[in-house]
Amino acid sequence: MIPLDEAAVCVRLILALSTLTRGPNAHIAHADFLRSSRGYTKTNITFMS
Repeated sequence: MIPLDEAAVCVRLILALSTLTRGPNAHIAHADFLRSSRGYTKTNITFMS
């Protein structure tokens, strides 16, 4: 198990990178992440597509 603090940092890092690479579309990935129980996988797919 990843400690919650580390997980939160990872999520912020992922979202920050997505903001740099995708700009206005970053909030879509963020919403996808929050809706998903497998958020990490779904969010990465959203970034890549």
